[in-house]
This record gives sequence, structure tokens and C-alpha cells, in this order.
Amino acid sequence: MKSDTKIIYCCIAFFLFAVKVNAQVKNTADSLVITDLKSGLMWMRNDFSFLNNRFVLNWNECFDWQKKMNAAKYGGYADWYVPAIVEYRTINASKKDREIYKLRFNELDTLCVWGKGAYSFWARNEKSKYVASYISFLDGFATSGDKDKQVAGGEWEGIPFGFSVRLVRKIK
Repeated sequence: MKSDTKIIYCCIAFFLFAVKVNAQVKNTADSLVITDLKSGLMWMRNDFSFLNNRFVLNWNECFDWQKKMNAAKYGGYADWYVPAIVEYRTINASKKDREIYKLRFNELDTLCVWGKGAYSFWARNEKSKYVASYISFLDGFATSGDKDKQVAGGEWEGIPFGFSVRLVRKIK
């Protein structure tokens, strides 16, 4: 395939992709939030790791940060909360969703065990006093683990898995 033909195909693909994305997502002028019209949820464009230049230390820190963002009225709102897995699924149900996510949302670009950026995002779902759920934005799976900081062992000893949280609110 010639270079010019590849460029045309890329432009057409991008246009079709952009049209589909814009049908569901509305960006605000300040670009601090992304409103998903289909689900009725508004997401913070920047996750914890992006705004704090580090990963979340543990599950409980997500809720401390939620209070901080509400006190600061991030994006002009004071009703942000840690999402449930079902809410994360509205932006992470398929590989295509994860590709759109990478284009729309900001996250820390740093090394974790699995590559660059956050490995997983904590959810508010609790399984027990010591276990909570999280979802991968690399592979799409949701699972549960110890609420304390997740750190690798073996050859990756001491390197964080790279957990973050992205707050959400309901559109009223």
C-alpha cells in the first residue's frame, strides 16, 4: 500500500472513530471532566496518579482523595465519588473502549510492573474488611485484592503494580 493511501485510510478511520466517540462523550470547555451522555456519568479527565504524580498508596487513600477533590470543588462540583466496577465498565467494557479511553483520559506516564501508566483502578466495591475490587484498564478484567498497597515480588521486587482511582459523579 502506498504511503498516500495509508494516510487517506488513517484519516477516514480517525473521522469514523471520532464521530462514534463524540456521539457518547461531551467534553467541557475546561477539559477537567468528560461527560458520558450514554451512561449519565461525568468522569474526572485526570486520575489520582496524574494529579499527584504517584500511584495510590492503598484503597483507603482513594476516599481521602475523594474528600479532598470535593472540598476543592474539582471541575466545579463537590459530589465526586469512587466508582463501582459497574460504573468503570461504562468506559471499559471492551478493547475498543480501552482504546477510546487512552485518547480521552489522562493518567501518569511512568513505569509500573505492567508497563507505562496505571495498571488498575480501585473501585468502591468491598469484598471484606481487607479486600476490595479493582479493574484493569490494560486488559479489562476486574478482580479483588488486599486493600494495602500492591507491590510486585520476584524480579520486579518493590516496583508498584501502579494502582490509581478516577472519580466520577452522576449527571443531574
